[in-house]
Amino acid sequence: MNKKQTYITDEEKENCQKVVDAFAELFENEDLTVVNAGKYGFIKLQYYRNHVGFDNAFSFNDSRRLFNDLWQKWLDTQLLDIVGDTPMEEMDCEDIPKCLPQEKQQELLDMHKRLAEKAGVGDMPDKTAPMKQLTTSKRGGDKMSVLERLYMGILCPLEESVCNDADYHSLLDEIRTERDYFEGILSEENKERFEKWNMMIFHHEDMTEYARFAQGFRLGVILASEIFSGSEDK
Repeated sequence: MNKKQTYITDEEKENCQKVVDAFAELFENEDLTVVNAGKYGFIKLQYYRNHVGFDNAFSFNDSRRLFNDLWQKWLDTQLLDIVGDTPMEEMDCEDIPKCLPQEKQQELLDMHKRLAEKAGVGDMPDKTAPMKQLTTSKRGGDKMSVLERLYMGILCPLEESVCNDADYHSLLDEIRTERDYFEGILSEENKERFEKWNMMIFHHEDMTEYARFAQGFRLGVILASEIFSGSEDK
């Protein structure tokens, strides 16, 4: 193993830090942080669990990819807040901007421009389709096929998924509050046992989520195969 190997250039280190600084205030109260991991680039950490750590960790060595990812994360959050308790909350995030008033669309576009200038990445190149700036796939993925994005590690189902249930965030907060309560009243011995129990639950969740994803993927492939083969008519 080459211990001197690095995965990010000095120039991109500086550029990525500018991106992180540009979004710092926006994510100050969110369960997300981006840290400088030295030669490994910048790591986006999400969903912190006390005494366990972060559920998700995604690495970046390109400032444009990092900017697009953070922009999309912030935009999704804004869109869900805007359409909360309205019929539009059942829509996919990529479809919501098209239904917003023109002034709100422009407001989001202006925000994108200010952040891009602050981060030093410039504005999106496509000026002919302004709403594309709001709905583009993460990390510029709209220029690649789904297969290419999966192969390159650009498309991650877990990262892309967004829960639109209105009670999701409040339920998550209640779970954390109750977990902190029990950790506060348990003895040191029971705390250790409680953490082991938590880890077993997390491991079980990982296994079941993967199984559901795999089964959904299989069903999608079977459905597509039947449609193209015409076997549904038999």
